[in-house]
Amino acid sequence: MENKLTRANKLSICLTVFYAVIALVTAFGLDATYSVFARTNPIAALGALFGFPAVAATPIMWLMLIFILVYIVLFDMAVCYIMYWLRRHGEKLYSKKAWLYYSIAFAAAVVLSLGLGTLFHLSVGMDSYPTTMIFVSQVLVLAALFFVILALAVYAIIGIAVYCIGFAKVNLTSYNEEQVQKEKKEAEEFEKEINGEDNAAAIHDAEDVSSSFGEIKKAETISSSESANASPVVSGTNALPSEVTLKPSEEEVVLPEKEKLFPALNAIDEEYAASNFVAMDNPGITLPSLIDDLQAYLASKEHLFYEKKELALFVTAMNATHLIILEGISGTGKSSLPRYFSKFIGEEAFFEPIQVTYKEKSDLLGYYNEFTRKYMETPFLRRLYQATYTADRLNLMVLDEMNISRVEYYFADFLSVLEFPEDERRVSLLTLPEDYDSPRHLRDGQMDLLPNTYFIGTCNKDDSTYTVTDKVIDRAVIIDFETYQREIAVDRDVSPILLSYAGLNDLFRKAEEDSDLRFSEEDRSRFLDLLAFMEEEFAIALGNRLLRQVEKMTPVYQAIGRKKDELLDYLFATKVLRKLQGRMDSSLTLSLRRLSDKIDSLYGKEAFLLSRKQIERTIQRLGL
Repeated sequence: MENKLTRANKLSICLTVFYAVIALVTAFGLDATYSVFARTNPIAALGALFGFPAVAATPIMWLMLIFILVYIVLFDMAVCYIMYWLRRHGEKLYSKKAWLYYSIAFAAAVVLSLGLGTLFHLSVGMDSYPTTMIFVSQVLVLAALFFVILALAVYAIIGIAVYCIGFAKVNLTSYNEEQVQKEKKEAEEFEKEINGEDNAAAIHDAEDVSSSFGEIKKAETISSSESANASPVVSGTNALPSEVTLKPSEEEVVLPEKEKLFPALNAIDEEYAASNFVAMDNPGITLPSLIDDLQAYLASKEHLFYEKKELALFVTAMNATHLIILEGISGTGKSSLPRYFSKFIGEEAFFEPIQVTYKEKSDLLGYYNEFTRKYMETPFLRRLYQATYTADRLNLMVLDEMNISRVEYYFADFLSVLEFPEDERRVSLLTLPEDYDSPRHLRDGQMDLLPNTYFIGTCNKDDSTYTVTDKVIDRAVIIDFETYQREIAVDRDVSPILLSYAGLNDLFRKAEEDSDLRFSEEDRSRFLDLLAFMEEEFAIALGNRLLRQVEKMTPVYQAIGRKKDELLDYLFATKVLRKLQGRMDSSLTLSLRRLSDKIDSLYGKEAFLLSRKQIERTIQRLGL
């Protein structure tokens, strides 16, 4: 047990045993035979106060009670050992799997305790069974009350004791400092009389230097008695005490070797140590052919039907951001798109099913377990680390049901890191000593986040999820799946291709180098005019991220064969007009009408159809 259970587990078992003892004492007090306690005992009086009927306990009642108390203790021990097993295997203590184990243990304890008690009860007949359960219930309830009262009393006593000790310690520290200063002054005056003014100054300087060492930890470097009794002997020069002992502020933590601390990451190092991966691409791939073949492949091979606009937005977004959010109602193909896109280009996407318990980055990247002295390496971490060896391969990390927990909690570090320049993107795992021999692609406990890695989040729109906040939306490109897929007729059979991250990046660079496809100064001026109107009319301020995304996506989207204004319309609707959701001020109606007029003047009456549709929906929602 010493090597398996934590202090909290041991305390839990002790408290459960203590409750069982209290329950036995309570039972003797409630027993109407009064074979142990007198009729006037306070336990029986309290039971009468609560209206408990007096029950003369029989041996079979005591046997039933003992069975229940024993299995209460055994249940607590079972839970503690389940927690040990979960920690040892890197599982979460409060996951759905863990709660299933706890529930099984609870059910087993209830069935065994009541079952064995009932089995013995059959030997004397079941007529007294209701009376037995009344007696047992009275004992358990009253014992729980006594347990809570005693626990609160002990807690209060400990709190008062800690406060008194702390108060006395503060006063004692204050007294010691005053006493030291007083004795130092007396020693200084004494030395003046013996050796003269110069020698006293030397002593004062020596004590100043000595006290500077004590700034590290005054109470541990030199005691009050040493300060008072030690009068340094000087001979015309400054002198220091012969020895100063410094205690370390905390015990140094010694980490095991990398093979034990990071076994999975070390195994990846060994696997890829001798490999020379070279990315292979099918010849003749262009952006238009990529979208056409992808749509045909999904329809013919996987029976998935996506509009070319959806596929074009998905591919184009990869040139603007490393965080893409696929949003919509359930069953519209959000999770299937990254899965089968990866399959189409010869890769395999990684899926991380987000749990409602995810609150911090350790839920994705793991943590150092002080019990096992090993870093708990998650599959998510292993895939990210593996991607550092395959920089030419496209690595899609899918955060499935991303908004079932708050994205800003568990994904906060990635949101920040993705804003850094590509060669500075690192996520921190563990603070390691400078001379530690860490896995090959961990630098000072930080792992590189290479540009070949993209995070794809799927988000459902229902009451069971959290709203994706502006902080996330501003950094991502949202692709909205509003309706179910409609079947698309395909007259050709398409097989998967080979396309690496390097090959896809080359297609993006070629599109950006085409001056006819770029986001021109005239386009920039018109779009900025529209954004300025939104800030003035709706107080919606947008940073430079949106403009950078537009400039990166426009040439790629046009190279695919789509229209520039269609892209601007989509981004404006999903990233700008989205910020009006939740506003219920009826005065917005006039502003929305003026926004439609502004779009007419800048882009014409036939442009920005999606944005116009969203504007009309907002007006209808306002009820005017």
